[in-house]
Amino acid sequence: MYTLTLARFHPTTAAQGSTFDDPDEVIGFLGNLDDDPCYVFVAHVAGGLDHGNFNLWRNQGRALVRLDEQSEHAATHAAGAPAGEFEFRDEDGTSFHVAGARTVDARLGLEALRFWLRTGGKLQALDWD
Repeated sequence: MYTLTLARFHPTTAAQGSTFDDPDEVIGFLGNLDDDPCYVFVAHVAGGLDHGNFNLWRNQGRALVRLDEQSEHAATHAAGAPAGEFEFRDEDGTSFHVAGARTVDARLGLEALRFWLRTGGKLQALDWD
């Protein structure tokens, strides 16, 4: 089972939650997610066990990607990493700032989420810690 939380922040903060049996249903629901800013959280639970949580924060064409399994894995992509900081928001609208070097292109972030949903693995195009 996959539990999804999608929070959008424009024009106001609105979060919605859904549960899906199949990863392709989650992918279909998200479509070509192009909301900026937004926050996506997906938990994969099966047989009473947590198989991982994927966090995707988006804003200004950039994404912060974190995969929580037995430990946290953050993704970066050195190519084209912008200078400066980017602001992201948690589900409740609380904002925080992250260095551009810790972000990835928003399209790669969504691709990483889709890859994880389909395979349970980490997208090899990104650098994971």
